[in-house]
Amino acid sequence: MFRVCATLLAVLLAMGLLASKAPALTMEEAVTFAMENNHRIKEFERLEDSAREDVGVKRGAFWPSADLSYSYSDVEVSGATALGSTFIRSGSAGTVGVSYNLFNGLSDMKSLKQSLSMAEASMYERNAVTADVVLDARTAYIDVLRAKRAVATAREGVELLERQAEDARRFYDVGLFAKNDVLKVEVELASARQDLITAEGDFAVALKRLERTIGTDISEDEAIEDLEEATPAARPSYEELRAEALDRRSELRQLRVLGEAQGYGAEAIRGDYFPDIDLSLTYTRYGDNPDLGGREFLNDAENRITLSATWNVFDGFSTTHAVNQARYQQEATLERLGDTREEIVLQLKEALEGYGVALGRLKAAATAVEQAEENYRVTQNQFREQLATTTDLLDARVFLTRARNQHNNAVYDTHLWAARIDRAVEAPLPGKDEEEAAEKPQ
Repeated sequence: MFRVCATLLAVLLAMGLLASKAPALTMEEAVTFAMENNHRIKEFERLEDSAREDVGVKRGAFWPSADLSYSYSDVEVSGATALGSTFIRSGSAGTVGVSYNLFNGLSDMKSLKQSLSMAEASMYERNAVTADVVLDARTAYIDVLRAKRAVATAREGVELLERQAEDARRFYDVGLFAKNDVLKVEVELASARQDLITAEGDFAVALKRLERTIGTDISEDEAIEDLEEATPAARPSYEELRAEALDRRSELRQLRVLGEAQGYGAEAIRGDYFPDIDLSLTYTRYGDNPDLGGREFLNDAENRITLSATWNVFDGFSTTHAVNQARYQQEATLERLGDTREEIVLQLKEALEGYGVALGRLKAAATAVEQAEENYRVTQNQFREQLATTTDLLDARVFLTRARNQHNNAVYDTHLWAARIDRAVEAPLPGKDEEEAAEKPQ
């Protein structure tokens, strides 16, 4: 019995140790989950697949068209004829035909180029959406850590006030404190408890937002790896980052390729100004019965080669207006390209400025925390020695909580602005460049 209990205890301890050593969720894992599970990414992946299928549709214009047809009929003939006044005549015909477009003003070639460009634009659009989702995942992850740290700070404030309230009640019981001193602490404690409840609610909401972004359930007690304090790192200059952003951003690549596609579309429409030339080959077999066995007194088979040309000489200027419409759309896309360039440059400037400010705040906040902690320690000792008032200690606690919150915000703001810098220049994700090169339509 003793051995059984010892074995069971060892198993339980081992399970406890294994549970305690469970790996924590990291930001990189959150990003990976988002890229695998996010519905927006999947939506644009399917749209890209659809655009690639359209390339196959347009390539079909370069292949000949083959058709099979069969017909059978019974015709009742009435009236005076050499065969009698009324008789039924049966007939069947089977045709094999192959046709090929020899020329259509190069519309098929321009349409294919348009489709290829649209597929490439769709790929860049999917990349841009992926980069947005990655930023959303990082932002949500940082917000969870920020909210979790806020809960810890609020809980510390409650614990400090609970100890102060206990000291105040003890001093009141021995006649060293007035009743209002105790009430001040009790009121502040009640307020701190409300702040803790609010912080816990904010943490639960932040956690749900992270779950929504990465498509994976996360429990409130699941370990989430914290981020270290950012340290100033050597970064490329603004001009280098600007050049990188204008070269890499998928939104700009998409608009450039989309403009090309609209240009090809206009040229495809312009092909309507030219004639269509088609060649067709047909073989037809006839029969007086359903089996196509031939006809009495008539030819049994027919081979036909047809070369046809059609040319619309007037269409009410609809082709001209359609070409102009496509050109205007192309010009609008180029204007949007210029506006997007300016917006991306602004995003980069804001991210760099925000990162610099956050680093400065972080340095100042770290000093403020040290000073607030020392101030609270000194004031608490003075309070216990009756050298400081209740208000003095309450103020010291407020200063400490505020300093911790400011420090926490500065820590996570540096990571948030760093993530926004990565988004502004669209820093490559692992394997992204290789995948993009492999998936580019040919």
